[in-house]
Amino acid sequence: MRKTVKKMSAVALALLMTLSVLSASAFAATPQNVKQYKYYLALGDSIGSGFGQPDYNKYGKVVVIDKRIKNSYPDLVAKWTGAKLDPKCYPGYTAGVLRYELDNTYKLPTAQIGQLSNMTNGAYDQKFLDQHRPIFQNAVKKADLITLDIGLNDTWYGTIATIYQIAEYGNDKIPGDPRGLLEDELAKYGSWGTVFRNAEAYLAGFALTPSKWAEFWGLWLYNMATYFTAYESNYATIVRNIFKLNPNTTVVALSSYNSFRYFTLTGGENGANFYRIKTRDGGPLVVNLPGLGEFALPDEIKVAPSLVPTIVQSSYDMFYEPVRKRFVNEYPGHYFYADVFGTEMIMDGPNSVPMYEFQTMDASGFNPHPTKAGHEYMAKQIVKQLPSRK
Repeated sequence: MRKTVKKMSAVALALLMTLSVLSASAFAATPQNVKQYKYYLALGDSIGSGFGQPDYNKYGKVVVIDKRIKNSYPDLVAKWTGAKLDPKCYPGYTAGVLRYELDNTYKLPTAQIGQLSNMTNGAYDQKFLDQHRPIFQNAVKKADLITLDIGLNDTWYGTIATIYQIAEYGNDKIPGDPRGLLEDELAKYGSWGTVFRNAEAYLAGFALTPSKWAEFWGLWLYNMATYFTAYESNYATIVRNIFKLNPNTTVVALSSYNSFRYFTLTGGENGANFYRIKTRDGGPLVVNLPGLGEFALPDEIKVAPSLVPTIVQSSYDMFYEPVRKRFVNEYPGHYFYADVFGTEMIMDGPNSVPMYEFQTMDASGFNPHPTKAGHEYMAKQIVKQLPSRK
């Protein structure tokens, strides 16, 4: 009897393992065999908009919305899945702004609306956001496939604000959320160009003093803690509102990729040194992070050519990705996570000016958006998360 039970158990186990393998292979879709969908909604920012692609640039505008851009990852995913594409990847959008579009109970801080307008040459205002609330929500209700790619602007805005903050105050004053400073600076100096020149003068000396690099990125992390906390709340609300509006939809969330990959304060440095990070009172820099408690930066950081992207990527890995991955378990079978870390960017060399007003739409300057190959890679990573055709 025992032998029979053991044999039956072994057969059951083998069958279970076979089914698991078949199930896994069923979800390893390719562009040629991916399941077909009816209505695909792409939610996100300029990355998914196709910014920098020839089909985007032909419009001659920095902000192009509601257009299907050839060779962007939404264009490819729609083509491979046979779906009608609704492109709602709006350049400049943050998680807070997208939350506003999907959450009628949420009030977006006025300063963030002004910031969004400043960063997009006035493309958006309160009226625009209000008019698009029902448009976004109705699109979610209709979609049987949604990609969600939002969040990098949340920290880009904070990084720019931190640079301006240091330029104005030095490292000795942290006036809370630095984004308000941007509005003050614009009112004071009148244009982004003038504000940048003031910041550039500070950074020129800053870059020639390597011992201050660690201070800068310590301050950046300190300020980013504010943005990451807000991002966690905004992203969670976005996901839950999507499934509240459409419980049966399929969502593929994209990971971040390191848009600071080529950022440098000096254009490249050889060798490495160790520098200590201390706060004004001489103690280690400590930030309080949601879910992690207090986080102290290491007393010593190795300053090398890869310092900036290393710190930024470590921050994204610690804060962005767990937020995006957690819903795989909360909405099993409906929410998937696509790792697009390896996305190729248009900007392919060192650049020390991470400012929106100096962003170009080609490879001649600062442009951390995907190349044609980068978009294809992202589209394939998305498709891998979807089931194959039966």
